[in-house]
Amino acid sequence: MRVTVVNTVHAECGAVTATALITVLERLRPEVVFAEIPTSYAGRYRDGSHGNLESVAVAAYAAHHPVRVVPVDDDEPADEFLRLGRVLFERIERVSRDYRHRWDRHTAAIRTGGLQYLNSDANVEAWMDITAEIRASIDWIREPELHTLHDSWMEVNASREAGMLRRISEFAAIGEHTSGVFLVGAAHRQSIVATVRSDEGRHRTLIEWQLDLPPDLFGQTFDSGRDTP
Repeated sequence: MRVTVVNTVHAECGAVTATALITVLERLRPEVVFAEIPTSYAGRYRDGSHGNLESVAVAAYAAHHPVRVVPVDDDEPADEFLRLGRVLFERIERVSRDYRHRWDRHTAAIRTGGLQYLNSDANVEAWMDITAEIRASIDWIREPELHTLHDSWMEVNASREAGMLRRISEFAAIGEHTSGVFLVGAAHRQSIVATVRSDEGRHRTLIEWQLDLPPDLFGQTFDSGRDTP
């Protein structure tokens, strides 16, 4: 089975629109959409009532093409875990000018570069810069509970990513479809690409992963924004 990884954000932002994602889906013509959602969200995701960018695009695509939506994410974390995550990142935003600058630069690149930027090495580099500043800020604050919270946050995301890739592989083993698209947030790109390439290097897989997408798929070019002051 061929699976194309398409990195997104969950709400429209500049050039990243539902219309742009619909165009990508129309060009790829997937039989299956692997969705970054828990199983309980599947119905609302497919009919667009879930409301995020991906579900709106998938609903529009499904109106004209037969497609199966396969949820691959874990159940949503507890509200308290999400609240503590917000506390962590709001704290870093308050104390770190570099974090704010890197995040603003990344957001500007999303607005101008759209989906092509989100599926590029420039996006990976931006997230590496942001993650490095998060860790540096936590070290500077010197509160052990922030280290613990950040470690827990990273562990949960690593577990989610491993679970999503495992569920896609399990579905591919059934062998009923030949082409799929994995719609997943761009923050996961670095880890997912690294894991897939490592797996491909170690053993034969059931999936032909498409990780590097051609620029003409998006119909645009972009400036990564890395030199934005």
